[in-house]
Amino acid sequence: MSVDVRRAAPVTPAAVRAALEGIGVRPNRSLGQNFLADRNTRDCIVDAAVPSEVEGILEIGPGLGALTEPLAARAKRLVAVEKDYRLASRLRESLLHFPHVQVLCADALDMDLAEALAGTGTVVSNLPYSSGTRILVRLIQYRERPARMAVMVQAEVAERLVASPGGADYGLLAVWGQRDYRVTVARTVSPTCFWPAPEVNSTVVIMDRLESPSGGSDAPVRETFYAVTRRAFQHRRKRLKGALSVGGPGIAGLEEALRDAGVDGDARPETIPVRDWWGLAASLTRSGRTAI
Repeated sequence: MSVDVRRAAPVTPAAVRAALEGIGVRPNRSLGQNFLADRNTRDCIVDAAVPSEVEGILEIGPGLGALTEPLAARAKRLVAVEKDYRLASRLRESLLHFPHVQVLCADALDMDLAEALAGTGTVVSNLPYSSGTRILVRLIQYRERPARMAVMVQAEVAERLVASPGGADYGLLAVWGQRDYRVTVARTVSPTCFWPAPEVNSTVVIMDRLESPSGGSDAPVRETFYAVTRRAFQHRRKRLKGALSVGGPGIAGLEEALRDAGVDGDARPETIPVRDWWGLAASLTRSGRTAI
């Protein structure tokens, strides 16, 4: 089947603007709707995200399909999830020549992840600024985490993802993301590569899932891990013992768990490496003191 070039994904600011006007869509800045409009950047992102052919890809927020078409050429199956029904409808039309592509009109924050991720091990997304962090956290915490994620986020979100202990940017996003993924920065993207142009730089981040050292199910420890770190960083100015004692287990039980995990209770949350957070969660889970 020949490709209708009139429906092909636009990759210049003028073409993006015309395509959006054609379907009655006005970008909502408050929702972080910024459409990729640069061919070279598009190609670099796809090469970084999917350097070779893969079984399946889940793309979140495809918009006008700038990334979708080249991604479809590198996957045996591609699921594109678009919240805006007008964009989803246009995307279905433009991708008729790719029978292995499925376009779902859904919100990535509450869609069925099992359905969307079935048969796909890679997630690629130009995440919306307004909800991108929440979408990413949902994927990170999902029980069957994707093997690889390539996401474009605000530069400040990328800095939080790759932050090391002791830095001002080190917090929940770094701890949760680095627990299961090797996180690397692939590329900085200028605002001029989008239409409309955002007010900040964007960054492409690659996340490759780490092998679990425990092998078996770690669900109980993981539940405690998320609860412990969430509470600690809610009170990040306090020392760890103080932060975790606010509404948490008795101080005696907490001190025992800290000693068992080899974690300094007088340290501040932003100085504690990921492996120590996991060790503390495991210690609390073994002792039954998980009501954080």
